[in-house]
Amino acid sequence: MMKFGTLALSIGAGVALSSAANAQMAQMAGTGLFAEGALGVRASTTEVRDALGPGSFSTDQGEREFAGSLRAGWRGDMGMQGMNFGLSAFWIPGGEEAGRTLIPGSSIELRQWEHWGVGAEAGWKPAESTTLYARLEWHRAEFALRTITPTLNVRDEKRLDGWGYGFGVRHMIDQHAYVFVEWQQVEFERRRFGPFNARYRPHNTIGLIGAGWRF
Repeated sequence: MMKFGTLALSIGAGVALSSAANAQMAQMAGTGLFAEGALGVRASTTEVRDALGPGSFSTDQGEREFAGSLRAGWRGDMGMQGMNFGLSAFWIPGGEEAGRTLIPGSSIELRQWEHWGVGAEAGWKPAESTTLYARLEWHRAEFALRTITPTLNVRDEKRLDGWGYGFGVRHMIDQHAYVFVEWQQVEFERRRFGPFNARYRPHNTIGLIGAGWRF
């Protein structure tokens, strides 16, 4: 009887541990690595302060260009009232126009490339397959200012850092594949370019539609 009782107790403990493990695995089912890509539109503007003298000038409100986004990272879905979080790195190719200042007889253009960064996100699930999320990210990009006048041709390149935030909706198609839409706003630091007194601060507004895979 003692052996039978011990065996029954062992089996019961094993079932309990197995149930707890299965519950924990179900709770952690949304945890893991991911990779995603997206296409969309980037609108760029550049704020200019301290004009280049008393002459009038205007700031182009920005070019709208096609842009993309490639991102990879880790997300954790802990099952705590639908909350989840993630960490990722990203690269944003495409879209080089960053602004243009027009002065009578001259043109000043700002271009942007090599845009990448890292960030964190937090999300909430209103439904089992749908997540509303917000991002906070650090950005870095290369910028080049080119001045074209009848007597002057100047090009100055700088690397600018910035902070961005965004909001999106992600929907799981199955256990691994998902689609999403996202809006981002990026504010770069203000810097002086070339031999001028003007200081430039670029801004990016990005809208994306994409798909991803959870490993």
